[in-house]
Amino acid sequence: MCEAEPSSTYDFALGGVPSTKDQVLNAGAAAIQSFAPVKSICAHLNAFHVYASDTSRTVEANHYCTHLSANVRQCLIYDSPKNPAKLIGVEYLITRELYDALPKEEKRLWHSHDYEVRSGMLIMPNPVVPEGVWEIAETAEMREVVGLYGKTFHFWQVDRGDQLPLGMPELMMSFTKDDQVPWEKIKDRDERFGIDSTKKRHARNDIAPVPPHQDADSCWKTGKAGCKLHSLPTAPVILQQYAAYPSNIAVFSCTMITINECRSGWDHGQREFAAAKFVVAAVKMKFLSLLALPLVALAIPVEDIPEGPAPPVLGGTVEPAPELQARYPTPTVVIPLPQATIIGLGGADVEQFPGIPFAQPPVGGLRLKPPQPITKPLGTYQATKNQNACPQFFFSDALDDAIPTSIIGQILNLPFVQKITGQSEDCLYLNVHRPAGVAADAKLPVLFWMFGGGFELGWNTMYDGSPWVKSSIDQGKPMIFVTVNYRVGGFGFLPGAEILKDGSANLGLRDQRLGLQWVADNIAAFGGDPEKVTIWGESAGAISVFDHMVINNGDHTYKGKPLFRAAIMNSGSVIPADPVDCPKGQVVYDTVVEAAGCKGKADTLACLRGVPYQTYLKAANSVPGLLSHTSVALSYLPRPDGTFLTESPDVLVLNGKYARVPFIIGDQEDEGTLFALFQSYIRTPADAVKYLTDVFFAHATKDQMTELVNSYPSALLDGSPFRTGIFNNWYPEFKRMAAILGDLTFTLSRRVFLLGTSTIAPEVPSWSYLSSYDYGTPVMGTFHASDLIQVFFGIYPNYAASSFRAYYLSFVATMDPNNGTDPKYRKWPQWKDGKQLLNTYATHSQLITDDFRSKTYDFIIRNINSLYI
Repeated sequence: MCEAEPSSTYDFALGGVPSTKDQVLNAGAAAIQSFAPVKSICAHLNAFHVYASDTSRTVEANHYCTHLSANVRQCLIYDSPKNPAKLIGVEYLITRELYDALPKEEKRLWHSHDYEVRSGMLIMPNPVVPEGVWEIAETAEMREVVGLYGKTFHFWQVDRGDQLPLGMPELMMSFTKDDQVPWEKIKDRDERFGIDSTKKRHARNDIAPVPPHQDADSCWKTGKAGCKLHSLPTAPVILQQYAAYPSNIAVFSCTMITINECRSGWDHGQREFAAAKFVVAAVKMKFLSLLALPLVALAIPVEDIPEGPAPPVLGGTVEPAPELQARYPTPTVVIPLPQATIIGLGGADVEQFPGIPFAQPPVGGLRLKPPQPITKPLGTYQATKNQNACPQFFFSDALDDAIPTSIIGQILNLPFVQKITGQSEDCLYLNVHRPAGVAADAKLPVLFWMFGGGFELGWNTMYDGSPWVKSSIDQGKPMIFVTVNYRVGGFGFLPGAEILKDGSANLGLRDQRLGLQWVADNIAAFGGDPEKVTIWGESAGAISVFDHMVINNGDHTYKGKPLFRAAIMNSGSVIPADPVDCPKGQVVYDTVVEAAGCKGKADTLACLRGVPYQTYLKAANSVPGLLSHTSVALSYLPRPDGTFLTESPDVLVLNGKYARVPFIIGDQEDEGTLFALFQSYIRTPADAVKYLTDVFFAHATKDQMTELVNSYPSALLDGSPFRTGIFNNWYPEFKRMAAILGDLTFTLSRRVFLLGTSTIAPEVPSWSYLSSYDYGTPVMGTFHASDLIQVFFGIYPNYAASSFRAYYLSFVATMDPNNGTDPKYRKWPQWKDGKQLLNTYATHSQLITDDFRSKTYDFIIRNINSLYI
């Protein structure tokens, strides 16, 4: 804990580098001593302090804070977030309740945080989580800090070059308005941390202002460049009710998990400690102590599910500060359909247009109806903040208590399992990210992202396209990135005969399609080329990408032109499925109807459309979810409807009814481990046969399922995580079940798709991969959705992340992943050339032949008509 790291903000101190002896002594002390007060630090905040005596002097301050009580925090202040960092001061933070009890002279020593928070200047530096998730967590914390008062003293004046803490302590204040701020220092800080204060300012637009007490921030009220406080008043005895903190306030210390920010639970134990007000998918407290994986605290604020949809209001409310806008010009785009002037967010490298509506809000009578285009002009529309997520399917309360803590931690790494607030049926919005200053006639290629989440979970703002745009600029292949929201769960994929008759099946796919049509109509105004669109998705998003290749029997045109020219599928392709009105689908519909109180109504679908939002949400979530014993035998998924998705996807592709566009498709080596966690009651091969027959495949016989199970002769040696011998078999049939679920749903169905397309249209290029970068991870291996961490977010700066980003950007630009790609990355052969897969590890890649588990693959080809879910 005591080693030195390079690059402090103020890189000087008297004396030499710590000696080897010092380091050995430090290490020894760390091994035998307790550092409990330091270990209770649970938040890192970065801001700027100004000298009370001279407001022209500003210092960057890294606060490392802990909670003494529900009303008091204390922070150590360092000049840098990296060692060797100098301890330059302390700050105490108190609530307004305590501040009001102070005498007037004491109040003058404290400063407010309203401006500091709402301006975006105060930040919680992002550890290694996706920006969209971190922004939500950070904004929630800022809601707490905005009303606090701080008293700060600096002992070491590093801004003037002092090599030791000299002189008397200096009282420090903070800024209270834009014209006080040295924006060049803010910009420098932003670049070092890789953040954008302008964007944070917009994200915090809905944080209610907290007008500071008239006695606070006193040094800005003198009309001079600071004030001298000649004496420090004696602190009074605080109100009697606060004199006994230890006895009447429950005090908890925060434990470092993997993220630096956590919060204590208060109210005499009435709140669960949940990484303190930050909950990781509502996981129980007993799991938290061992969650030691890089993303385990994707922190989302705990709030109740909204009572109902917000009124459908089209438009943003952010009015950016002139000083911030002066730094980055405000982008303005005029679109034709619907006619509107779109105001976005400026940036140094990337301009963003979050929250653009592409359909009428599907609320009221439009619930469970196909999306309707917006027909009226929007006028001037402020696309300056993220909009609602569609209603989500929550499963986390059902996580099996028997699942090992380490595995729970890996599940909770996944972005799509995070609980999200701000849900509403009014959710059909998309986000556009483009290079800053791009010309309207630039005709840049477009990457259109569809999120995953088992058709039950997910939202577009979780996936920030800005880093991809920045990478495209850096690699000389600039592009535009679009992320689309679509309805999930019972709002987007409700099956049943009533749904089929009404023409309201596969609404989530229809939402995506309308989003693509919006791009075709409008992306040229942003500098994009509607004829150079690549669609990309992961998991359910990848399955959606495949479905868009076969929708309308493969006709992917709109107004006579293709909606997309290429496709990328991460972990998903062909899912053979029974029709919308199949018996399994009807059971789902009937269950939802009964849970909503609509059973026995003359028109049950009309009843579902009319019940209150929360009633329908709970009813839609009353069926088994993705991470339950039914696993990938999903309650909600695209099903053939006879008109839009005309037949089962396997039938369409094998009959040549698909869009002939170049594509990339691939899988994780251990796709099924995540989905085999919830069947620990399967102890024998016979149990596995019964499970697959009863839960998954209504048309399969017991003999067929026996043949499938026996195609993996050894549950240990032939199971997943693959290539791990006798290890990682969590329950007797775990590795076999993981192999079966992964191969049928992802890995070998991918091979079916590739064989069909390369046979029917060999002139259309395709590339395929198998990722093994997490090989060796206990029980899970390189599991489903782990590619989001590597490929989409690029959190680990390793070969896997950088190579995939390079390949994909080349593919978006030229429809060939090798064209213009850095030669340090291996040339990726087309799949038809020897059925070769790019097998990628964290540090390198190799080529392997796509012929593993051939016995199971042969079974799938022979029995595919029986493998419908």
